[in-house]
Formats: sequence, C-alpha cells, structure tokens
Amino acid sequence: MTRQDIIKKISSIPVEKMVVVQVQCRPAEKSNQVLVVNIDGKKWFCERPKYFWSNFDRAFLEKPYLSEQKLLYPGIHEPMTIFDKRGLLWSREEMSSFGLLKYFLEHPNLYLSAMAEHTYDAQNIIQQLKDRKKIWQNTDYLAENFRIIHEMYARFYRFQSSIFMLFDEMAYRFRELLIKYLTKEEVNLYFPNFLSGEATKLALLKGYVAERAALEYQTTRGVLYAMSLKPRAFYAKPQFFSFYENDGEIVLSLLAKKILSKDLQIFMSYRMMLPFGYQINEEAQYIETAGLSAHLGVLMKMIAKKTGYSVDQLQAKGMPAIVKLLK
Repeated sequence: MTRQDIIKKISSIPVEKMVVVQVQCRPAEKSNQVLVVNIDGKKWFCERPKYFWSNFDRAFLEKPYLSEQKLLYPGIHEPMTIFDKRGLLWSREEMSSFGLLKYFLEHPNLYLSAMAEHTYDAQNIIQQLKDRKKIWQNTDYLAENFRIIHEMYARFYRFQSSIFMLFDEMAYRFRELLIKYLTKEEVNLYFPNFLSGEATKLALLKGYVAERAALEYQTTRGVLYAMSLKPRAFYAKPQFFSFYENDGEIVLSLLAKKILSKDLQIFMSYRMMLPFGYQINEEAQYIETAGLSAHLGVLMKMIAKKTGYSVDQLQAKGMPAIVKLLK
C-alpha cells in the first residue's frame, strides 16, 4: 500500500470505533490510552491520541519521523509512520513502543548505537545554537536562521520513537521484571538508580526543572509549544555506561531466586539500555523545549513583526509561504 492509501484508510475510521488499549506506564494526563487499528493485516498504533500535529508542525517533523524506520528497518520499504488527516501520529507495530521494545531487547547494541548517533546530533545542535547566539535576533540573518533551525529539527528527531515513545514502556516493563523476582525493598533500592541523569542534575542546579515542568501536561507537542521559555543552549553530556553499588547484590539475588535464563537475558538488556536511555530522554526534553522550540519561537515572532502577520496566521499559511515571505 502507498502512504496515501494508508493515510486515507486510517483517516476514514472514526476514533470512537477504534480499539483502545490502556497502558500502565503513563498517567491519564499524558495519554495512557493507545488507539489501535488494523490495516491490511498490519496493526497501527497511535500512542499519543491527545496530541494533534498541524501542517506547520509536520513541515518540521515529518521528514525525520519517517527517516527513523530507514535507520532501524532498512529492509522494510512500506511506510511505517504516518500522520493522518486529523493530525494524529500513527506507527506500524514494529515502530511502536511495543515493537521497538521487543526489537531492542533482542538487539540492545543497536539501541546504544542509535542513542550514540543521537548524542552526536544533539551536541552539534547545541554547538550551533551557541555559535549563532549573537546573530539569532539579527533580522539580517532571519531567513538563514529559519532554514538552519528547520535542519536542526530534522537531525534532532531522527530517533524520535526510540527516545520519546519507547522510554516509558521500557522503564515500566523493567520494573515489572524486577518485581517478579525481587522483594519490594530490593526493587525500591535498585530501580531509582535508573532514573538519574546528568541533564537532570545540572538542570536542578540551574533551576530549569520547574520551568520545564510547567509544560509537561500540555495537550500539544507542536513545534512552538515551548516558545514561552527563555531560549538557551542547555546540555549535559550523558554517561554511556553507569555502575551501581548494588548491581552485584541484585544479580546474586536474581540467581538465588532461580530467574529463568530468558528473563536473565532480558534483565541484562534492560541493564545495558535503561541508564543511557533515561539520560537521553531527559536531555532531549530540555533540547526540544528551551533549545529548539524556544529558539523557533523567537524567529516566528520576528517574522510576524517583519511581515505584519500574527504567529497564528503564519502557522496557518504554512512553511512554503513563510519561506517565500522571507526571500
């Protein structure tokens, strides 16, 4: 099926007739329901049914969102990620958090490789923002900066499902595995190790956590959802490998409880992926807010002032029209 065929079929199904799956890894305020439809024998998932993406958003996000499948599944040529006509994001099962979790548990090295590539992209974006700080609000560079931030979005979201969609499910399933074999006390002492990252530590010191938290429960993740924040190039280099004092104790306890060999292999995959994944997830949320969205917001306000259109009017006009106005 072509991309347009899939979009047409999914868009034609009323939301009230779709299968709704409740997930335990997120609270209701952050979309704890997943919509599921079957298209030609393939399951498609909408994991954020409360988030709607405008044409303006998609001009920044669609290309990188679609490129992720080429990076992870180069042998599959059928479309695996689409935006329907309502503005909802859909992923075929392999690209959903459920499919990706299964895939990466079997190939944790590929997860680390993807996150390493993202780290390289993130560092380049931060450096570019720092380099252009003095000319970001210079109208002489408005068209150039607008083009550059569009390119930044394309680089930053190359692994959006692996970073944003996957992590909540991965952390929840890991905790469930621990609960299956360990005592409540052991779980409570061990699991919090995995929810600590370099970006969070630095953000706490600088007072950025409360600022970002105010955005957490918005019902949109459009590219301008954080334009109210002060633009900043905030970054903390993640640690690829983390070591915890109670690692050995926990492994011995799992062996003493006669953990199944399959579950032990899954535990080791989680142990490899989760610490790095948490850091990348946290870092990414600071970059997408104060880094990308806030900087784009500055440019959009400047374009509005220059053209006489409001920011809302510019978004309605769309990306091609904005680029034309800036020529």
